[in-house]
Amino acid sequence: MNLSLKKIFIEAQRFSKEKGEKYSTFSQLQNFIQQHQQDLDNYFISYQDILKLGFNPRGGYGTAVGIYAYPLPFLANNGQLSKSSVPVGRTRRYIFVFKINPQYRNSIIYIASNGEVDTQKTSGEAQGKLQKLLSSVAIETPDQIAYKTQQSKQYNIPSQVKQLNIQNLLRNPTIYYGDKNLSQEKTTTLWMKFGILGLVDEGSGSIYRNEPTQAVFFRKDVVQSVMVVDNSPRNKDYVRSLSGELSQLYNALMSKRNWHPTAEEIRNATDKLGYLPSETDREELIDRVLNDKELRMVFLNTIPAAIKVLASNGQPVERNSPINSFIRDLQYTQMQRRQKKS
Repeated sequence: MNLSLKKIFIEAQRFSKEKGEKYSTFSQLQNFIQQHQQDLDNYFISYQDILKLGFNPRGGYGTAVGIYAYPLPFLANNGQLSKSSVPVGRTRRYIFVFKINPQYRNSIIYIASNGEVDTQKTSGEAQGKLQKLLSSVAIETPDQIAYKTQQSKQYNIPSQVKQLNIQNLLRNPTIYYGDKNLSQEKTTTLWMKFGILGLVDEGSGSIYRNEPTQAVFFRKDVVQSVMVVDNSPRNKDYVRSLSGELSQLYNALMSKRNWHPTAEEIRNATDKLGYLPSETDREELIDRVLNDKELRMVFLNTIPAAIKVLASNGQPVERNSPINSFIRDLQYTQMQRRQKKS
């Protein structure tokens, strides 16, 4: 997202508050849905930690890197727009609503719920690109054949997985490409090599089994952002949730004798938050922390180190928890400020 759009986003929030409107995540998305009933199939939702629609690596072995999102009709029609029922990403700071850039319509593959290509939504040109990709995968070197055979025996892969189609290619990329060192980046490059720039799964679980309905786009220019919603807790509720998690972190560290000094540093930071005005919002809190040397050191150095220690001892802090999300915001804001100075 460019700077001008960021300014528009902030100004829109301020204007709505001045008019006394309820600026809730749910109401904004509901209003958008009502206004776009006729072409709702063209829109997607992506959850991001920073005010930028960017790549989100899944972290799975061989899974492509890209912009991951949910088709908006899927969330709207299944009552999953509320914060408590969004499949993944519900605690992330921003919600982006975007559509596919019209010039790339012929580079998107739609996958039906049965795992086959949805020929009604996928253009003939896109189907041709997929066929070329599948044909290239079917040409095997002796090393690839040997690797696939070994993998099939070792992991007892059922015979139907050996059938070459888009679902099995997505679920078993290392098998089909015959590359045990297949990286996320290389998987993405292989799709783009044949002109395929995005995949939309309509319920088959081909992209990710635990989230049957979702989409992934391999280049940023393939999508066009049309709306962004602030999904963060508001005012005193935000400070309260952050303070509560810091208190839990303090208690966990107090159970480890060597970490008592660190725990006290975190306790002091928590006490400082307790003195903040109840109307303090996220942006103001970021400024306060970055401008306070003691708080800055605690949030950017002490707490991340403590979280790593707890994780190594079987007490992981959820990646999208308030404290981890806030630390990412601090790091991003600090990086922006340094870039402006340089």
